[in-house]
Amino acid sequence: MKLIEHRAMQGISQTELAEKAKIGQAVISRIEKGVIEGYSVKTMKRIADALGTTVLEIDEFSSKLRGDSPKLAAVA
Repeated sequence: MKLIEHRAMQGISQTELAEKAKIGQAVISRIEKGVIEGYSVKTMKRIADALGTTVLEIDEFSSKLRGDSPKLAAVA
């Protein structure tokens, strides 16, 4: 499930998720737009923890960890 879907299921805004994860709202926005390169596993874990899920349950993160992200492939 995509990050935006996890967030919507909980009925929280990007700002609220960012506050729970202790990261900037712009990070959430960029990830939801598909810009995932440059984020650490620690950041991904903070977001997953704030949503009460795991990194692997969030599509954008699991793709990055598997190495099959289209954005990352285009850069390589």
